[in-house]
Amino acid sequence: MGAPRRPLGAGVVTLMVIDAVLVVTLAFMLGQAGYLSGGTGGSGGSTATASSTPTPTAEPVIFASPTRNIACSITPDAANCQIAQYMYATPTLEGCTGDVGHEIEVTPDGAHWVCRTGSPPPTPGPEVANLDWGDSITAYGYTCVSEHDGVTCTHDASGGSFHLARREVTLA
Repeated sequence: MGAPRRPLGAGVVTLMVIDAVLVVTLAFMLGQAGYLSGGTGGSGGSTATASSTPTPTAEPVIFASPTRNIACSITPDAANCQIAQYMYATPTLEGCTGDVGHEIEVTPDGAHWVCRTGSPPPTPGPEVANLDWGDSITAYGYTCVSEHDGVTCTHDASGGSFHLARREVTLA
């Protein structure tokens, strides 16, 4: 028999609680952004195939502007940014019964507004890393740059892009 175990110290317990809160917050934010919906994006059916190796799931690259007003994610399908507060005129999207103005994305087909349902996006939590002004990040064929006047994301192969800032938006 070994020596009796000592209880965990207050510092260790505090770190464990903080880690748990951060994980739950990240899961909530990813769920809000639609990354934890469990959808396949296909026709809705499910087809099982025999495979000896599982298909890897691409993890989104998530970051925020230094002001924390803009939060972005890059996936193999798109670079998407959400802005909590803005001062520009919003467009009208035909068929959209939700909110337009808080969310924009670029895909291989170009940049476009996203029809958003539900509440405006919250500011990102502390678990989301800042992309400092002047820094860029490239993933899945997209490059995003953080600038003092907003965030620009580009689909590298097509050149389609958007620039999102509190006062203005540019789609190219």
